[in-house]
Parts: sequence; C-alpha cells; structure tokens
Amino acid sequence: MVCEPLAACLFPNIPTSSRADDGTVSYECAPFEGFTTIPKDDEITWDFASADVTPECQNGVHDFGETAVDCGGPSCPPCGLGEFCAGDDDSCESGVCLEGACGGYELPLEITAGTAEAALTFDVNGDGNDDLIVATSSPPGVSVLNGNGDGTFTPGGNYPTEGSPSGLAFWFMGTADSTHDILVANGSAGTVSVFEGSTSGTFTSAGSFPAGGNPLDVVVARLDLSDPAPFAVTINSGGGFSTIAGDASTLLGAATVTDLGTAFTGIATAVQVAGRPGIALAGPDGARVLYTSGASGLLDSTAMLTTDAASSIAIADTNGDRQADVIVGHTDSAKVSVWLGDGAGTFTMGPELVASMAPVRSVARHGATATPSTLALAGQSLTIAYDDGRSVEYDLGHDYTSIARTSPLGEGDISRDIYVVGGGKVAVLRQGYVR
Repeated sequence: MVCEPLAACLFPNIPTSSRADDGTVSYECAPFEGFTTIPKDDEITWDFASADVTPECQNGVHDFGETAVDCGGPSCPPCGLGEFCAGDDDSCESGVCLEGACGGYELPLEITAGTAEAALTFDVNGDGNDDLIVATSSPPGVSVLNGNGDGTFTPGGNYPTEGSPSGLAFWFMGTADSTHDILVANGSAGTVSVFEGSTSGTFTSAGSFPAGGNPLDVVVARLDLSDPAPFAVTINSGGGFSTIAGDASTLLGAATVTDLGTAFTGIATAVQVAGRPGIALAGPDGARVLYTSGASGLLDSTAMLTTDAASSIAIADTNGDRQADVIVGHTDSAKVSVWLGDGAGTFTMGPELVASMAPVRSVARHGATATPSTLALAGQSLTIAYDDGRSVEYDLGHDYTSIARTSPLGEGDISRDIYVVGGGKVAVLRQGYVR
C-alpha cells in the first residue's frame, strides 16, 4: 500500500483515508500494532510478515487445546507420568488417566539378584522403602536386597538353604518386635526352612522341617480356629499338598500330606468361607478352594471353581464386598477368570479378563492406587486390568514366571511398584504416579 507522506503519523499509527462526495480525499492517523517498517520520504510500506514465535507444544505454556503444558490434545505428544489429563486416557503416554493425572509404570528395571527363582517384597528394615527377599538356586539360598527408594538396591545378607529353593512366604508369628520371618520351600531337599527376622532387616536360621514331599511353593495359613498359630502349606511336585503346624516361634515338625489325586501349580491363602479358613489351589484339573469344617485345622471341605486347566491363583476382595474372591490364571487360554465369593462357600463367576498370551503364569491383585487392578503375567508380557474396565499391557523384554508376593500373609498388596521374577532375573516396574 502506498500513501501520501504523513509526517504526523508516528509509530505505531498508520494513515487511513476517506473520500468525500465532492471527490476530495482526507487522511487521518489511526493506531496499528502490526507496523514493521520505517516510512520513507514519499511512501510507507506496510509489511505483514509473521513474527518469530516458538511453536506450540514447545513453548512452555499451557496453550489452548493442550491437555497440559506442551502435551496432549490433537496436536501435541501424549503427556508423561504425573501430568494432568482430565480423564482423557488418550492424552497420556501410558494410556491411563487416574484421578486426573497420567498413571502407569516405567519400563522394567532389571535387578541383579543371582539365579532368582522366587521373591518377596516388603520393608524389612523399617526405612520406608521396598526391600527384596530373593530365593536363588545357585548358590542355593536366600538373599536380602535393601531398597534405596529409587528402584535400585544394595546387597544385604545371604542365607544358605537346603537344596534349591522354589518358593517363599512371610511367616508372621506376631513376636514382640513385630518383625516378619520367612518360610522357604526347598524343592530338591523336600524341606521347609524358617528364618527369623529382626528389626534391622537381618535373618537367623531357625531350622528346616520335612515337607512330606518336594515342595514347589509354600504359603502361610491359619487353619485352626481354636489356635491362632499359623500353618505352613506346601504344594508338592509329586501331587497333593502338605500342612505343617506352627507355634509362636517356628514350625513343629511333622507334616500332614493330603493326596487329592492331582498335582498343583499354584497356591494362595487368606480365604475365609463361612468364617472358616482355607486355601485355594490351581492345577491341570482346574481351580478349587479347600477349607476347614471345624476347629481341627483339617482342610476337608471343597468348593470347585472351574475344571479348566489353571496355572496360577490369587485371593483378594475384587468387588469391595469384604468377601474373599479368587483370581485364576489359565493354562490353555490367555484368560483370567474371577470368582466372586459370598462368604458362605459359594463362588460365582465374575468378570473375565484377557491377557496377551497363554499360559497366564502368575496372577496377583494390586491395590496401591485409587483404582485397584488385577495383574496377569504371561511370559514377557504383563497385563494390568483396572477395575473400571481399562487395561494396559507392558512388554517386559524377558520371560518372567511369577509376580513377587508383597504382604506378610502372601497375598494382597502393600507396594506401589510391581516386581516380577523368572529366568534367574528380577525386575521392578516403578509406578510413575500415585494419587
């Protein structure tokens, strides 16, 4: 645009013109903020070139259309863990928006733990961090790794065991110092070892006891209603299971072997049926709950859940009715079935979850977030199925066989992170954000 010289139009004003009926043209100055050049003597050139502005998604500002600063929305990359998400799963890199923030887990961090076969996680020394107790096959024993709170661990004590350990459980005896002791299933030796804990996080051997077979795994259950002392219960490689009575300090020696004519691959405890304690078992012939009919500690009553081949099992209240439900991982299909207990011995099939592949080698319940979830481990894939219907799959990059137990009685959850074991390795998936 070329205009007559207007000395009175000073930056940032521009001349505007109007034509009268008689044909004369008059000029006046008006504000204009887009002025970018200096007037020449006899003309003014107005340059409307765009200014140098940092693109959206990179300017450190929560722009219109973004879910959070420089992320989310139709144009920006998804938001990272802990970023605001306003209920929109698609705006999160993890695919999960929990309570208004992007939730989920960081990629698995492998922990050096020898030839790991099983693991427990709990704060054994009272510093507020997860610690790891790992059963190793070479050399046979139990190693304690003290957590630093950032996903890394410092070696603690090492404790030799008989044979190759194949399973671990917490043995909470309610001693005066409120420490947690450890039961170790020694598969090749056919024994169960007891290690007494201390407030410093160290352990002392309290002996080994015959298991009545070669134990694959061990849990702790309170089976005698007249006596609060716990029992050790093992599943054996030759089939059936064994119970070993305990007292306030250790096991009492003799094992009672129950042969049900089938082998089992998974065991869980802390189930109550009509006020009577019991255990849950998984194997090629399906999944079942065994419970006591009286105060004898004898598991003589059965509730059969399914005859579909089962590989793993866990117990938790999945629907908030304060009754024990049973979670079953299956062998021949990539499914996880949930059986809802009514507290009186009846279990009804609830929601069925789908994992990424078969078999589902380990299942667990994870409740350390505002939205609890069920975990299903299948080889190198971990599926997290949230109670609100959403699910997320994580590629672990390595085949794992079990999810580490986290509570003193072997089931449930007290840790925000997830630990997996298998192929001689332990890995942690650290929770990126918790409401």
